[in-house]
This record gives sequence, C-alpha cells and structure tokens, in this order.
Amino acid sequence: MSPVILRALAVGPLQATCYLVGCSRTRDAVVVDPGGNSADILEALRAEGLTARWIVATHGHPDHTGAVRELQDATGARFAIHAEDRLWVDRLREASLRMGIPVSGVPTVDRELSDGDGIETGDLRLRVLHTPGHTAGCVCLLVEAPRKDDSSGPIVLTGDTLFAGSIGRTDLPGGDGRKILESIHKRLLVLPDGARVLPGHGPETTIGEERRTNFFLSLAPARGRTETD
Repeated sequence: MSPVILRALAVGPLQATCYLVGCSRTRDAVVVDPGGNSADILEALRAEGLTARWIVATHGHPDHTGAVRELQDATGARFAIHAEDRLWVDRLREASLRMGIPVSGVPTVDRELSDGDGIETGDLRLRVLHTPGHTAGCVCLLVEAPRKDDSSGPIVLTGDTLFAGSIGRTDLPGGDGRKILESIHKRLLVLPDGARVLPGHGPETTIGEERRTNFFLSLAPARGRTETD
C-alpha cells in the first residue's frame, strides 16, 4: 500500500484542482489549494477518513484560496502560504471582486513559507519549492514519504506554475514571464522524467512528458511568453 493518499477535486468557478494529501498510517492530511466548494472538500476528507492538519496554498489567487476560511473554521487546520503572497491574502476580498471569484472570508495566516521549508503531516513531508513567475510567492510542493511507492515516481504539486502542455499566466500583479521559465527549468525539470506532475488546473502529467512536448519550455527565459489558463 502506498504511504500517500491522494484525492483531487475540481473546485470553484474556474475549476481549480484542490488536492488532499494524506498519510495512510496516521490519516493526517494537508489540503492544498481549496479554491471553493468547502462542503465537497469536507465530505472528501470524511470519505477518506482523513483529518486536515494543514491547509497550504501554492499561491494567493482567490481561485486557490477561496474556501480556506471555511475549512479553517470547520477543521481547525492551520494555513500556510509563501511570505511573498501574503498580500494576496490580506487583500483577498478586493481580489475576489476584481476577478469575479467568490471567497468564504479572509483566512488567518498561521505560517509564512520560505523555499526549502517542510510541511509535515503524519509520516509525510511536503517540501516547499519557491517557483516565482505566476505570482511572486508561487510555490510547488514535492511530496516526500518514508518509503517509495514503486508504481510511480516522485509527486510534485505544481499549482499554476506548470500544466500539461502549458505554463501559468503572468499578466496579473506579481507575474513575470522570465521568472516562471527560470523556475520551471531550475526547480522542476531537474526532477526525474517519471515524476508525477499534479497541476492546479487540468490533467495530471509527468516531468518527462513536459520536457519532451511542452512548447513553452523550449522558449528561452529572456524571450519567454506565457499562456493564460
């Protein structure tokens, strides 16, 4: 049996993917990017027999943070986000109005993340990879388990940094087309080809597949353009 329990749910009006990452031994879990549909997330936690200990946002956009407040209130889980995206949380109501994405309230930030930090739950550790570009404080989360599931490679949750066949948009405040390509090349493409990529929107992919086929990754960072999601 794999040491990692994974459950994906499409949430909110933009159908962002929220992930439940749980420890199969202790049933403790991290909820990643709860952008909406808090009732569905809570039901999924119950169905899997998981207890949410942490809520982590890969970045501060409301389609990834819209249900954090309700989940905090319902579960008592602590909320973490990179320090450079704290401003998005502080101005979440304003951002939600401008982007047309409903939010449940403004979360309490319990921990500001930095590159290399670890979010621990049960026997699992989610290692923070700072990958600026989509936003200044965008992160990816590398799932580290005490033993490897031989059926697949490493698992990395990429938020809106890397998608199947595309990359994150950079036309919103804090976005930077050069930085997102640098982040992908330096932090993600160093992972093995078999690494599973679980993005913030759309289907799962692998590092090897994106290395071979993702057109945007063939662009040099200096002249990189991005595609909106």
